[in-house]
Amino acid sequence: MDLKAIYAELCAKRDAVNEQNAPIEIELAKANAEAEKWRLAAQALAAKIDENRGAQEWLNLKRTIGQLAPAMSRARRDAGGQA
Repeated sequence: MDLKAIYAELCAKRDAVNEQNAPIEIELAKANAEAEKWRLAAQALAAKIDENRGAQEWLNLKRTIGQLAPAMSRARRDAGGQA
């Protein structure tokens, strides 16, 4: 088999596979578009949660709680579990 025939055969195989995959690629594009839609919806919801919490204020609150937690544990221990 000469080079031209080998090339033609390989291109034909490639083209056949591409043709077979065309409908699957359309479905993949639809699925990716749907996933992007839901990613954007999730991002908007997360932004709303962050806005409701007050962003940096929420982080400060959590940090302060974390700093106070050991003292509260000691107080409970020292009070016999009553604090």
